[in-house]
Amino acid sequence: MKYNKYNSYTTKYIMLYTKERLFTNDSTAYALYPMPSNRIYNRLDLAHAQGIIAAPFGVIPPPERVSWPIIMKPIINLYGMSRNFQIVSTPDAYLDALQDTTIAGQFWMPYVHGRHFTVDALMYRGVFIFYYALESIHNPETPGIFRYHVYRPEYIVPSNIQAELTKYCLAEYSGPLNIEIIVPSSAPAVIIEAHLR
Repeated sequence: MKYNKYNSYTTKYIMLYTKERLFTNDSTAYALYPMPSNRIYNRLDLAHAQGIIAAPFGVIPPPERVSWPIIMKPIINLYGMSRNFQIVSTPDAYLDALQDTTIAGQFWMPYVHGRHFTVDALMYRGVFIFYYALESIHNPETPGIFRYHVYRPEYIVPSNIQAELTKYCLAEYSGPLNIEIIVPSSAPAVIIEAHLR
């Protein structure tokens, strides 16, 4: 379990969090924590805040800037479970998807390869006061679904992650946070989504 410079005050800060604020679902958290904090649920804006090329479904990925496959998923998904996540392998497959009138509210971004970590944390005014991490092991037969998770007590959140979160919308946020992070082998870590729960 990791602590930052607020270690000696961790107990005091944790006392600020009630059961109702800690153990909730995304729909409730979205209402409980208003703007700017709940902006964290907008995955398209979150991608842009990290300098990742991404756009709403319907915009053609520029061939000079995008390599395939890409992923498509909802801009905001308060229900979880990889809802409407899909890997799109080729430009032709993307054009075919444009003909599907049931797809709405999606966006695309590059498919980021790397180790996948889910981090549960408590923040106080935009700073981590406590967190722990699980590594999510992919299920190759079902993209977007994990086979199992492994507790990683040695994991340290990359330094760019908290900076991106606070710069984006959590500078004054105090409360629980779940972050999904992918760590490529030769690039900075990427936040693919986050939840105020």
